[in-house]
Amino acid sequence: MALESAGTIAWHAFKATFTGGQDIQERATEEAERMVEHRSEQIEYATNQLCNRLKSINQLEMDLHQQVPELASYDLVELD
Repeated sequence: MALESAGTIAWHAFKATFTGGQDIQERATEEAERMVEHRSEQIEYATNQLCNRLKSINQLEMDLHQQVPELASYDLVELD
């Protein structure tokens, strides 16, 4: 029994040494959360860029409708 306990203690000591005291699954979870957060920030940035481009395109379309009234019935970009 004492030998088994010593082996368990040694195992946990080695595990703590190599994992910085964290459980491998916990580290993987934290890394996955960081990756998801980073990707969500990238998506948010790209979404904002797309919205800005659509606003510019909509303005160009409205300007074109002013210059060529015959095209006014072709409203290709609608923003809420």
